[in-house]
Amino acid sequence: MYLEIHRHFVLRKSMPDSPRAQFRQILVVERERLEVHIFESEFVQLDLKFTDDAAGAEIQFYDALPLAILNEENEYKTSVREGWRAFDPTASHNAPLPRVRRTSAA
Repeated sequence: MYLEIHRHFVLRKSMPDSPRAQFRQILVVERERLEVHIFESEFVQLDLKFTDDAAGAEIQFYDALPLAILNEENEYKTSVREGWRAFDPTASHNAPLPRVRRTSAA
């Protein structure tokens, strides 16, 4: 389907010279051809329009979805080897941890 995002990986890395983290995003987008977009930013970008305009974005073109996904997975593995860590943008990372209620063993 045109403009469909098939896969979207987000990775996070703390930068030693900055208090802010950097995010690397790797996604497969379907247009006239399949595209793998790879870019970094200070914020997680879920808007497809931004990914098109991202400065320094690398875009690779493929004719088949399995090849695009294979390349995306290879880029992800390479990123992890370079010190990036998986990040789930849908999780609430600021949510308090649940309290554990301890009961005495009787």
